Amino acid sequence: MVKGALRQFGLGRAIDAGTFDDQMLDWAHALLRHTDTLANDVRSSPDVFTPIRGQNLDLHHSDELLSKLTMPVLFLWGEHDPNGGAAEAHSFAPRLPNAELVIVPGAEHAPWLDDLDTCVSHTRSFLVD
Repeated sequence: MVKGALRQFGLGRAIDAGTFDDQMLDWAHALLRHTDTLANDVRSSPDVFTPIRGQNLDLHHSDELLSKLTMPVLFLWGEHDPNGGAAEAHSFAPRLPNAELVIVPGAEHAPWLDDLDTCVSHTRSFLVD
């Protein structure tokens, strides 16, 4: 059941590759079973997506607000993120004036689990430059 939920969240590739291993699955299961973490996340998060209505566009930040974020931002975005893949990334990242977008090929929601070397390389370059 935990594997199924994590796959829906976008960790299927990491599970299949073993980078999200049995020890991490045990941790995720314990987190869900023995803490209020998930319930607190659900309670404290706005309804960004609903099964019937889809995305709640009222919760999106305006272009005006995003244009004021002048600090450099690095997006490491999984090509197949179920929360919004490459197409979503290409439409969102340019809304920030100093954003750098890296689409991690084949990656899902946690690209650092799917392709650590690519993420480390881009993060290192971003922080040094």
